Amino acid sequence: MTMARTMLLHAAMHAPDLVTKELWPMAIDHAVWLYNCIPDEVTGLMPLELWAKSTCTSTKEILSNCHVWGCPVFVLDSKLQKGGVNISTPPPLHCL
Repeated sequence: MTMARTMLLHAAMHAPDLVTKELWPMAIDHAVWLYNCIPDEVTGLMPLELWAKSTCTSTKEILSNCHVWGCPVFVLDSKLQKGGVNISTPPPLHCL
């Protein structure tokens, strides 16, 4: 719970108009995922590895694809990737 609360507070500091209480379940879900992917200090194994009794992908590989939870992102039109920006193109969709 502390990890999820911290992620929500961090997001609220950077995008106060976008963070609402409806994000709480998503913060909990991401905190649980992170907890299961971070190795224990004593055993050096992830909880997922202990539960499955097998080794998983390395923590470095898993966390290299993560970004800060709750940071604002923009969804761009895929047509913009092929050429320049058209003035008549609507602005990108703003998400959290």
